[in-house]
Amino acid sequence: MTDTNGISSSSNSNNNHHHQQDLGLYFLELSRHGSSHGPCDMDEDEEAPTELNTINSSGGFLVVSTDKLSVKYTSVNLHGHDVGVIQANKPAPTKRLVYYFEIYVKDAGTKGQIAIGFTSESFKMRRQPGWEVNSCGYHGDDGFLYRGQGKGEAFGPTYTAGDIVGGGINYATQEFFFT
Repeated sequence: MTDTNGISSSSNSNNNHHHQQDLGLYFLELSRHGSSHGPCDMDEDEEAPTELNTINSSGGFLVVSTDKLSVKYTSVNLHGHDVGVIQANKPAPTKRLVYYFEIYVKDAGTKGQIAIGFTSESFKMRRQPGWEVNSCGYHGDDGFLYRGQGKGEAFGPTYTAGDIVGGGINYATQEFFFT
């Protein structure tokens, strides 16, 4: 789960228009002009997340793998606020047209309350993505998409143990997508 607050807005000023225009439009233009970078290539100075941020996590996580790529939630989850949340070690890169990542659900627990999504760095780590402002989450137990409020909307199929679920940002259209 990563920060997505990196899109700059267009400027009405003709000065520095190239630097202040929407990043999605900027990279769309680069790809149209045959830039050496592909539409999903990163800027050399911008790194994508590589592992889980084990310092900024919450909930009943007991086991984090040594490679920091998997985590196990071990709490009982008696209440809706008993959640475990973990973010990536870096924000989602913004200097590309599309950013995408996947998770493999090894065990969905007894209630199947798994979620994948995007959050800001200051996200309340005791809530699932999409339940708070500045977050968006696709939830496995009901297949709903939550966009910063407690009420979700029908979105896709439910998912559980054995499923691979992806989350992405299309900066050109400024939309989240989930697979």
